[in-house]
Amino acid sequence: HIVTPLSIHSNEIQYFDYNTPKMSEHLWMYEGVTEYFANLFQVNQGLISEDDFYGRMSEKIATSKRFDDKMPFTKMSKNILDKQYKDSYYNVYQKGALIAMCIDIQMRESSNGQRGILSLMQALSKEYGNSRPFNDDELFAKITALTYPEVGEFLTKYVAGDTPIPYDVYFAKVGVKEGTVKKPSNPFLKGEMPYITINPATKEIVVLPEIELNAFMKKIGLKNGDTILSINGTAYNLDNIYEMIMSSMDWKENDPITMQIKRKDKEQTLKGKVTLSMEDVEGLHFTDTSKAKLKEAWLKG
Repeated sequence: HIVTPLSIHSNEIQYFDYNTPKMSEHLWMYEGVTEYFANLFQVNQGLISEDDFYGRMSEKIATSKRFDDKMPFTKMSKNILDKQYKDSYYNVYQKGALIAMCIDIQMRESSNGQRGILSLMQALSKEYGNSRPFNDDELFAKITALTYPEVGEFLTKYVAGDTPIPYDVYFAKVGVKEGTVKKPSNPFLKGEMPYITINPATKEIVVLPEIELNAFMKKIGLKNGDTILSINGTAYNLDNIYEMIMSSMDWKENDPITMQIKRKDKEQTLKGKVTLSMEDVEGLHFTDTSKAKLKEAWLKG
């Protein structure tokens, strides 16, 4: 919890009574903001790609919709210890993180990219240090005062209210939308379907016998039934087939490639260049270049 200091906490947390426990309405802030930062930090530092980050947020949206999307998040949070609500705790890491994301995007838009949710958390830290808890019912007014009217409207309508969040509206602010884009496909997979299999007797990697091969395989000279022994000097078999597939995901168009194969018990060397086939991928993608500056401030600011 590096950036969501528990130095910011409500009376319910400060004076937590284990005999008659009362929970805070603001689990979205304690756990959700932390979970969001954990993902944002990775894209900010270049540890994952922007598309990976959008994919993770997309998964959170899908998972959060398995819970009651009209349940006010503050109500669920306050009652999380009750039997009726406790199964929703997992949603704190899903929708809670998405609430943080929407606030972040809204703040970026309202401030022309200058401020995000991190600056809000820092302002709250100054306001409420370790020894000064806030009252649950005052937090939204305080956040609105420290940020922008649009953030207050978001909190009232989508966090305290029973309206599901229109994520597409928030993504559109930073030029991201749902759709299909062409992406290079893996040289050894077609979607989820592999072009290769394993010979259980020898543990060797074999090109499937009855499958239409892709452009890369045809161009380098692979044939159905060939055994792949090594690629660019690295030997592969059942034990490290996963590494072979993962490393091929980093191949670029026209990278040189040398493949040692066995065809009808005779070893051969195939040499050529990488040719990548393109496939349609569904998901969230950055498409509106007029929003590039705001998107950069959001992910890299």
